[in-house]
Amino acid sequence: MECVTAKIISEEDVTNPDHDINDTALPSIIEHVSFLEHTCGEACLSEVNPYFKRDENPLRFPLMCLFHRWHAKSSLLSRPLDVIYKTPCGRSLRNFNDVRSYLFQTKCHFLFLDYFSFNTFLQLERNLVTDPVVVKEADISRDVELVPVSFCNEIDNTKPSPFTYRKSPWPRGYFINNFAELFNGCCDCTDGCLDVSTCTCLQLTARERNNNVSSSEQPNTTGYTYKRLQTPIPTGLYECNVSCKCDRSMCQNRVVQHGLQVRLQVYKTKEKGWGVRCLDDLDKGTFVCIYAGKLHLHKKLSSLQEKKSNFSSVKRPKTKTSILQKRGDTERTDEAGYLSDNSTLSVQSSESVIPKYACKQKAALQHPESEESICVLDASKEGNVARFLNHSCSPNLFVQPVFVETHLKKFPWVAFFTKSHIKAGTELTWNYKYNIGSIPEEEIPCLCGLKSCQNITI
Repeated sequence: MECVTAKIISEEDVTNPDHDINDTALPSIIEHVSFLEHTCGEACLSEVNPYFKRDENPLRFPLMCLFHRWHAKSSLLSRPLDVIYKTPCGRSLRNFNDVRSYLFQTKCHFLFLDYFSFNTFLQLERNLVTDPVVVKEADISRDVELVPVSFCNEIDNTKPSPFTYRKSPWPRGYFINNFAELFNGCCDCTDGCLDVSTCTCLQLTARERNNNVSSSEQPNTTGYTYKRLQTPIPTGLYECNVSCKCDRSMCQNRVVQHGLQVRLQVYKTKEKGWGVRCLDDLDKGTFVCIYAGKLHLHKKLSSLQEKKSNFSSVKRPKTKTSILQKRGDTERTDEAGYLSDNSTLSVQSSESVIPKYACKQKAALQHPESEESICVLDASKEGNVARFLNHSCSPNLFVQPVFVETHLKKFPWVAFFTKSHIKAGTELTWNYKYNIGSIPEEEIPCLCGLKSCQNITI
């Protein structure tokens, strides 16, 4: 197979970034790594330094571990470019199965399957080019996240209103319930949790999905495919949990619980207030982040509303989870230069609207109509980077309920995954799923700018 220089290729379904990007082409001469026939084992990675910078693109981790990522083309002109990884010991890895087998054989505990991508449109050296920055911050999470969440304002000197950064919902699921009642099952797999016929956790996902799928739909029985989620599973995805005996680093059914892995930046948009963009190319199905906030049981909402807290709840049939955020209702003057909650620029930002997501699970709760069946995530004062995600009528993220700390249907983690390959610098958005006319007095115009726009966010 002949190695060639890869060209930047356009893709119709790739989301375009808001800012310019630098595409760095691969070198025309690629270093040759010879391969001597051998059985791969731990010695193959003995020369690798497994310590990475926190602010590095995770898809570059293999390259930092002496792997090579090549764009290659066979002599057949009709065949497209392929991506091949070359290991430190010279072995060629041509697909995810090859990568997974190699990581298992070498017992590698510092590289994971989601650090690799065989998408030829994905460029590891694509850099975001920003305008001159007025205000910036290296990490708004203050080291709470594994990966820094940077902040950048290229328009003026305003900053988001202060809030407490939490990387997971609070209180945690195991504080709310008795430990004995947390999980419906656990596994003891030794194969990386690959076989749905033997892994209890995969079976939970498959059982819920297949029990509620129509005859015309193709059942999704396994959930993640090579640590990525290609399509949403409305009935929920059950990850392996703390009671499982599988190897955490080798398990293929643990993704969301590992936390934020990709590099995100909160920035000020021209019309929509605060937004979130990715600093690197993201492959389709990549886990981006969860929606974190303070958990409120529905029965507590009345007391919170009596205190004139700025949030509202919309109940729909079979709704198990709603996400709420703060809507500012009073004008505030802030000497520190923070953006007031009801200013024109922030009216569309995720910090000041009430997005809503319903886990439309058909497996009902014991008391589906009781007030205890509704759980609310309030990110008005405590939350994570997801509180800044904006709405779009044609979003590039989809929402997935994932059961991590408990299997109770009203306490899933709300996770965001990419719908397609997304270029570095692109704003990340999701659909708030608002039914127009539900709360007419609260509706604000949508500014996504798409032809298919429904003109109303909420």
